[in-house]
Amino acid sequence: VPFFCGQAAYCRIPGNPVAVETAKRRVIEDYLIVGLTEEFDKFVDLLEILLPSFFTGAHNLISRSKDKWHLRRTNYKLPISKATTKIYQDNPIWQAEQEFYNFVRTEFHTILNAIQGQFSHQPLSKFSALYKEKINFDKIRPKFGA
Repeated sequence: VPFFCGQAAYCRIPGNPVAVETAKRRVIEDYLIVGLTEEFDKFVDLLEILLPSFFTGAHNLISRSKDKWHLRRTNYKLPISKATTKIYQDNPIWQAEQEFYNFVRTEFHTILNAIQGQFSHQPLSKFSALYKEKINFDKIRPKFGA
């Protein structure tokens, strides 16, 4: 939350509801898209579609390195007890962070579904340059003149 909220003093207070609301507003107003680690492939695909001049070929680059992704994963994670889970879930800081995460996840899926909906639910990685030119994304606001 603090990263997205900004530099105001209230943004540095863990679990502050005002900071959470500010962070949500900034995600909507200041960011084209915020990705999810657990859906990194889809995030890269969206970047390739929405910002082709910067990210063309990113999907292929990520695909080539996938054979080594297992090196970054924990082989065995000890299960978390229900008591530990409850302690976390009852913590107002965790609740604020979880609320923000759920908001970002919903925004990500809304954008993902909108883009996929424009192209008859084809896998994102199958889009051609022709399809990329047809996208009209309302968060992109070009600035003309200075």
